[in-house]
Amino acid sequence: MKRFLIVLSALVGLITIGQSQDIHFSQFYASPMTLNPALTGLVPCSYRATANYRNQWASVTTPYVTFSASYDMRILEEKLPGNDMAGVGLVIMNDKAGDGQLSNLTLAGSAAYHKVFGATNNMDASLGIQLSYTQRSIDESLLIFPNQFDVDQFNPLFPSGENISDNLAYPDFHAGGLFSDKFSEKVTAFAGFSMFHIIAPKESFLGDPNKLSNRMTIHAGAKYSVNSKIGITPNIIVMMQNGAREINVGTGVEYDLSKTADVKSAILGLGAWFRVGDAVILVPTVEWKNIRIGLSYDINISDLTAASNGRGGFEVSLTYLGCLAKGPTKPMLVPCPRL
Repeated sequence: MKRFLIVLSALVGLITIGQSQDIHFSQFYASPMTLNPALTGLVPCSYRATANYRNQWASVTTPYVTFSASYDMRILEEKLPGNDMAGVGLVIMNDKAGDGQLSNLTLAGSAAYHKVFGATNNMDASLGIQLSYTQRSIDESLLIFPNQFDVDQFNPLFPSGENISDNLAYPDFHAGGLFSDKFSEKVTAFAGFSMFHIIAPKESFLGDPNKLSNRMTIHAGAKYSVNSKIGITPNIIVMMQNGAREINVGTGVEYDLSKTADVKSAILGLGAWFRVGDAVILVPTVEWKNIRIGLSYDINISDLTAASNGRGGFEVSLTYLGCLAKGPTKPMLVPCPRL
């Protein structure tokens, strides 16, 4: 039985080598350029810097650790007509997964154009593109293969019998669109679509002609201001890749403490999300002046509960909005999406 479990673990590792899963976060709107390139530069200030960290499945196997950092800014405000603007940004992502330390290091550059229109300039249509370069690697010495067993004894000196490349690299292309509408002073809504891996790059450690499948993301949300202090922010995101589908739906509630006499620029938030068939996600947030911090925890409710004891992934996000001395020349007529 022990040998069977070890061999099964190795086979799962090989499946991971052949078909990888894209990086994703529970706090998806806290990592805007990995969600939709059209969000590049859609910031209420001059620029935005973000950092995200996720640690998952520590109770089941070797933890899956994901890190992302990005910077994007508004540009060409003085040269574009009306209230239009453009945005550019950079994002770096790193992911390590499983016993073989499967690593994914990606550097991407994004650009987007934001067209403002409508009778009262209350609507915004954005298009964005993203070019990236990815390097993936794996440590074969940390994996265990059936050929390395002598009867029931594992011998690391035995050859694995597999021809595995230690690393691979490839360019990639992604694009997306976003539409926002400020219906009134109380209601704003938005909907977006993005497609990653449009050119379907080849990706295989085993030398076979495996291509990375396109990932399609559809997301939508709104903000309803109950009054000057309380806002409700429902959101939904659907991701589909190679026959797999992930649906996150939920809402957040924000309380603006800055409306009180003794507190300035402080917003507290609490969100609850449901990843269909997988997890319940709790997300408390705090915003102080230009800094926003979010914490989340995935409570596993899938069939893996027996092994995970309900424990899933811990995640933290940090967002900083910076305003240069000159500041934006055009206002954000339609607020950017936020958790």
